[in-house]
Amino acid sequence: MSTKAKAVGDIWSSGESYRNFLDLCDEAGGRFTGTESETKARDLIAARLDDYGLSNVHLEPVDYLSWKRIGAKLKLACPMNRDLDSLAFTYSSPTPQEGLETELVFISEPTRDAFYDASDRVDGRAVLTYVGNGVGPACQSTHWASDLGAEALILMANSYRSMQPAGSCRWNQPSPIPVMSISREDGEYINRINDAHGSVTVRFTVESETSEGISHNVVADIPGRERQDEQVIIGAHYDGFDIAQSAIDNASGTATVMEAARALSQNRLECERTLRFVLFAAEELGMVGSQGYLDAHKAETDDISVMMTTDWPGYPARYGLQLPFTELEAPLGSSMQGRGEVSTGLGMYSDHFPFMRKGVPTMWIGGQITGRDLEIYHTVFDTADKVPPRVLQDSAMLITSAAVDLAKMDRPAEHRTEGDIGRLLEETGRTAALKAEGRWD
Repeated sequence: MSTKAKAVGDIWSSGESYRNFLDLCDEAGGRFTGTESETKARDLIAARLDDYGLSNVHLEPVDYLSWKRIGAKLKLACPMNRDLDSLAFTYSSPTPQEGLETELVFISEPTRDAFYDASDRVDGRAVLTYVGNGVGPACQSTHWASDLGAEALILMANSYRSMQPAGSCRWNQPSPIPVMSISREDGEYINRINDAHGSVTVRFTVESETSEGISHNVVADIPGRERQDEQVIIGAHYDGFDIAQSAIDNASGTATVMEAARALSQNRLECERTLRFVLFAAEELGMVGSQGYLDAHKAETDDISVMMTTDWPGYPARYGLQLPFTELEAPLGSSMQGRGEVSTGLGMYSDHFPFMRKGVPTMWIGGQITGRDLEIYHTVFDTADKVPPRVLQDSAMLITSAAVDLAKMDRPAEHRTEGDIGRLLEETGRTAALKAEGRWD
């Protein structure tokens, strides 16, 4: 039996991945950047990787803008008086201490066209719209609402029974306006009142603080046998939000990467290239940890053969290729061993994206966990009970197989220039979103 097969078999028979997952969720907690929970998770990860025998286990500092949630209040003030449960979005600006009161306008879609079609109604009012799918629309809606002169932005959940979603309304920078979230049920209630009475006035208060902060990436290696300076990077972000356990997003991915590292190290699997495991900080604040890693390792960028990440895994797990690196499809298809297809996409909202923008070949490992992942993540329902052990095992086996196969290839994929990547993003229509999010000059 090959060493790779032994490592894969070890993952399938071991309960270590689930132990790590539960410790991240139940012992550390939600792991919001800058909290004691994040520090506890960071130290747990580093200690376990050291116990597994990895080399060069260390912490690397990352500067970021710290944001502290103090409180948020929202009430329907007219034509009736009713308190509504709300949650301040990360990087929301605070209101004056006495709060703000203004009329509300509903925009039915979180799209640029919908916002600017309503431009004559937005100025001086609070905007209510859906939070949108994924993390990008909240940042984009914040930009559009502010640009049109809105007093505030209220984001309602896309789905029923998911409460108030958490998220960041800007990337590592303060929002120009207060931003908060409410449940789908409360959003529908406000709209019914608005339809019945012709207008709605809301009163709201957001309390928050910002300051300069330092977080840490956790880094560990399995040194290469022949080309130690060349690296295959396997990553996941370990931070989450402070309203739940952040189990799907992304204790699951963190535990999966830790398990691949354990199995490869303890089965003494040496590859031609170095396998570097990076558990990134502050992804939820705008991929801050992965960008910080690249800033600190500029001289090594050309030595990164492939970067792979998992930002919530799944069952059955699958590989995803980041465009334009389609030449990875053949080797990854071999690593799948007939277990599924390799998908292709152009994701912009996880730690692979800063690497991709530098021209580094990138990929991800993912899938579905509950069937309601997009309804649950970033909510109070993102808890450990949603993730069965097989999700972690299946994804860790795929990571292990891909890491070994890619690390022994002569050249898994060609690097692109930053100009090539910029042109791809423009040609595929991605730059408008990046500009609205403050990520495109």
